[in-house]
Amino acid sequence: MNFGSISSQRKEPLLAEDRQPTGRPLPPCSVRPATPDDEQQVLAWRNDPIIVALGLSGRTVSLDEHHRWFEESVKGERRKLYIIEADEKPIGTVRYDFIGPDEAEISIYLFPPGAGRGLGKFAIRSTLPSIFAEGVQRIIATVLRRNQRSLSFFFRLGFREERATDDARILVLERPVVPHA
Repeated sequence: MNFGSISSQRKEPLLAEDRQPTGRPLPPCSVRPATPDDEQQVLAWRNDPIIVALGLSGRTVSLDEHHRWFEESVKGERRKLYIIEADEKPIGTVRYDFIGPDEAEISIYLFPPGAGRGLGKFAIRSTLPSIFAEGVQRIIATVLRRNQRSLSFFFRLGFREERATDDARILVLERPVVPHA
């Protein structure tokens, strides 16, 4: 599969959903597969104190640990990693880890100026078709209970709560069933 084909430049919104929460059109944005050139930026984002505080591991990663993880991510065999750009500048990532034959776990983060502008929704809507084409039927999001912004985001996208732990809520998005014509 050619993941370069999902990188879609948007200059004007096509649908009402392609607007910021304020109702204004999204800025020019795109989602593209990560490349080796993105490694240092992704490490900086990963170790940002906000991401560490809201992430499941709650810790930073070393350069060596990140390098091994990133090389595997770019290969795309067990995970797909995408870079979200706005106004031609990288502002975050969306990642799918394949955790079973038909399941993937999603992780997304956006940094200013991207957060709260509808770009996360755009990024997920742009990448889901290629993830479903891989045979994935269920997308799982594990979100810490204290991360209310992320919980609200996933619920607005149609995720439903499947179960909860003391610290997190496990949300699921099922692949839509398309009836035969």
